[in-house]
Order: sequence, then C-alpha cells, then structure tokens
Amino acid sequence: MLKSTLAIDVSGGDHGAQVTVPAAINFLRKNKTATVKLVGIEQQIKPFIVKLPHQLLQRIEVVAANEVVAMDEQPGIALRRKRNSSMRIALDLVKSNVADACVSSGNTGALMAMAHFVLKTIKGLDRPAIMGMFPTRGESEINILDLGANVSATSNNLLQFALLASIIVKTIHGTNPKVALLNVGHEDIKGTQEIKDAAVKIAQHESINYVGYVEADKVFLNYADIIVCDGFVGNVMLKACEGMVTLMYSKIKAAIYNSPIFAFLARGILRKILHQAFVNYSTEHRSGALFVGLNGIVVKSHGNAGISAFEHAIELAYKYSLASKKDSYNDKVKSLFCAEELA
Repeated sequence: MLKSTLAIDVSGGDHGAQVTVPAAINFLRKNKTATVKLVGIEQQIKPFIVKLPHQLLQRIEVVAANEVVAMDEQPGIALRRKRNSSMRIALDLVKSNVADACVSSGNTGALMAMAHFVLKTIKGLDRPAIMGMFPTRGESEINILDLGANVSATSNNLLQFALLASIIVKTIHGTNPKVALLNVGHEDIKGTQEIKDAAVKIAQHESINYVGYVEADKVFLNYADIIVCDGFVGNVMLKACEGMVTLMYSKIKAAIYNSPIFAFLARGILRKILHQAFVNYSTEHRSGALFVGLNGIVVKSHGNAGISAFEHAIELAYKYSLASKKDSYNDKVKSLFCAEELA
C-alpha cells in the first residue's frame, strides 16, 4: 500500500494554526496511510495535539519554525530574509525527500518564489504555473491553468502548460484529456497572436488531445478537461467566478428569508440545492491549487481558507503525491520536457 508524508505550513495564511492544525488532524483521521509534518511556531501547534490519541500522534511530527511569511510581504524580501520561516522549511522538507508534498495557505507570491528557488523547474520547462480543479456540469472536474503564476505567457509557455496538465490528468484519471485554449471567441481569426500561435503548436503536438478554443461562458460546461490561459486572464476569471458564486448564494438566501412560506414548503429541495452549491463551488469548502512544473509537489490553499477548505487542499496534495509514486510519473514528465522537443 502506497504511503505519503506531507509537510504542512501551519503558520501561514490568514488564520494560521487554529485552522491548519485541526484540518490536518481531520485529514489524518480519514487517511490511515498518511503522515504529516506540522511546520510552524511550536507553541501555537501543541495545544491542538496534546490530547490526541496515541495512534494519531504517531503519524504527526512537529517541525519548529521561528518565522512566518506575512500575507502582504514582498516575495523577494521573503525569499531573502525568511529562510527559517514555516513556508521555507516545509519546502526544504520536500527538496530533501523527507516529505512528498508541501501544503500552504500563505502568501502566494512568496510561496511561488520560494518553491521556484528551492525545488527548481523541471529541466526544459520555461516557467511553472498554477493549476486549479473546479466542478463542472455533471460529475467531472475542469483543470484550469495558469491561475496567476505568470501575468503574461508566450505561445511556447502555453504549449508547455497544456502538455504538463495533460500528463498530470492522464496519470490521475487514466484518460486522454481534452485540452482547450481560453479565448474571446471560438473562431480561428479571434484572439491575440500569442493565442493563435499557441493553438497551432498545441494542435500539432501528438501528446495533446486539442479541441480548439473555448469562451469563458463554456468553461464549466464539459467542453474540455483542461483549459489553458495566461495567469492574468486565469486569475481574473477565477476571482470573477468566486464573486459570482458568493453573490448568487446570498441572493438565494435572501429570497428564501423573504418568502418564509415558500421556503417552508420547499425546504428539503432548497437545503439540498444550497448545500451542493456551497460545498461544490464555495472557496470556504473547496480550496487548493497545484503548482505545476516544479521538481516537487506544492499545493496552495486559499489564504482565508477555513478548516474544511484547508483539509480539501491537504487531500489534493495527498492525491497527487500518491499519483507521483505510480506509473513512472516523474519519468513521463521529464522525458517530455526536453529542451529540443519544445524549442
């Protein structure tokens, strides 16, 4: 049976140990083959674990850190000055193969800068990217990248993102995922020159199942399994979707509150609809994006994630760390990212 050890930056994010440690404990209760290294300020961690049963404590190690990367800290400053931070130590544990993956809800820019510096990108890959997984119509999920690591991207970057995401999804699900480019229209004449050039390169690559352009209104309608864009577009789309979900949820709740008789008659159906919408789409319950293209697994959770959301991010890291141990995953990735092939 495959096992995995996760390094968790428990002092990062808006809420720190009061969210991250209970989330890690919940995760361990559900995953008997997992172990965690809780990296952070020791006195903040101990109150949460001191009364845990011995069986759980055996799978927990506290790794002390005496610094924390602030959420508003400049990435370059954090990289140079916070070598003893919980974030940096968690990444170092992955670098030294003591842990199989790192999970953090800390400063995104600092995490990417540190991860890039500590783990390095896969040889032949120009830039890492951030990939998020989102629910779609039906039971499937859509994988979107880049969600903010690169404000701009060349056609070659977009090709590399498409190839890397294809390998990951193939390894996890055993399918040949459909790949689309996010664009302002589905016609060949639409989009920037970089997008048009990327479309030609992606379509010609034998390892990518390319299906063409997709517009933003079709992102969640199962048109493709992977959608590729630059980080500026991806991050704006992500934040817009988060805002719309929050708005619709509040509108529905207000409508129910203002129509108590209707709400009473339809309470069973409404409760189910609201629960599904909130759990499946809200960042308070779903959290976690994968830093792809690095020599190690790093999962970024939302900065203000609650316990359930951070637990979801840990689960994601666990899933990918197990997948990386199977089917010669690392060999597949590295063999496809040779400089000669993607030049």
